[in-house]
Amino acid sequence: MGHQFNNDMNLKITKENSINDLNSWFRYAEPEGGEKQWKEGRSAMEFARYMTSSNGKLPKQIEAYLKAIGIKDKSCYCIPEHVTEFPQQLLGKGSGRHHDGLLVSDSIIVGIEAKVSESFDKSVRETLKEAMSNKDKGKNMRDRIINSLKMITRKPTPDESEVSHLMYQLISATVGTVLEAELRGKDKAVVLIIEFAGDIEDYGNTDKYKQEVAANQQAYDDYLEYLGLVGKSDVERYLNVNEIKVWFKKIRVEVKRQVFYE
Repeated sequence: MGHQFNNDMNLKITKENSINDLNSWFRYAEPEGGEKQWKEGRSAMEFARYMTSSNGKLPKQIEAYLKAIGIKDKSCYCIPEHVTEFPQQLLGKGSGRHHDGLLVSDSIIVGIEAKVSESFDKSVRETLKEAMSNKDKGKNMRDRIINSLKMITRKPTPDESEVSHLMYQLISATVGTVLEAELRGKDKAVVLIIEFAGDIEDYGNTDKYKQEVAANQQAYDDYLEYLGLVGKSDVERYLNVNEIKVWFKKIRVEVKRQVFYE
């Protein structure tokens, strides 16, 4: 992929077993969608390739960002496909946060969401509409979203109309990262979005791909606006959540290959 590394921070990738390449990543940390999701040019494989191509070092774009916000650790480890369980008493029943990767060092937790052009799942509006078909008419999901936003913003119960356009996956990613920081005794965390571009899969429809990428950028910008972080520099783009300093960052990674699809 042409990534060049001249880094200080050592990286170990592990999920019960050591992971060093694409084969071991898929074997020990198969994505939720299995082989259907494991394809050249899509986020699951490109993220795995990105992390395992670093020759035991943290990819330079991630390390440069961590250094910019004051992280000077010499080593870290990454857990692919890590699930953070949500406390039922606070966030209700249901699955927790499924991180594409969870990065852990002495100083910080980084919850990673990898994208090519895949959406941030569904909006709050769509999520609540879908939940209306549940036995509780969506109460559990509504409580989860409201309590998640109250945790993140430390504000009173938000007006549903003000948050209906936000993408639930971004909310879940934030909560999951905060909970992991609490669990592991860290007072610093990052919600990191990695967007892969260049020689990636657009399914033969470049216009649709561009629209999806633009929609994702708008969703990210909308979320930052709701959090009051629009226009902030990398160093200043953070919130204090439960005594944890939580930064938000989006990195664009260019994928370059001479041969892609036939």
